[in-house]
Amino acid sequence: MKVHKAHSDAGWKMRSEPVTPKPEFRTAGAKDARIKKICADFEAIFIYQLLETMRSTIPQSTQANQQGQWKETCKVLFDQKVAEAMAGGGSGIGLQQIIYNQIQKYEKTEDLM
Repeated sequence: MKVHKAHSDAGWKMRSEPVTPKPEFRTAGAKDARIKKICADFEAIFIYQLLETMRSTIPQSTQANQQGQWKETCKVLFDQKVAEAMAGGGSGIGLQQIIYNQIQKYEKTEDLM
């Protein structure tokens, strides 16, 4: 059901229309590939957060503080690329496979209902 604002001041009305899936979800293979990509992206974000947290535990020297914002920006970009490379290898650290398996289980139980 789609909700839309009526042209009059009658407020919101429910209108029954068939909802067509987005083109990228029309085939099971395309949907599966998109889910795998999302899982890999999530894993990359997780790895980036790990790297950022680990880097924050390293004591800063006075020389590092003098180099300023440019060095900090390079560290952030470096950590992002390392995280993407670690997660993009297909297996990553294993988190993306765990998430993917959970999504598949959820979809199977949803199909049964």
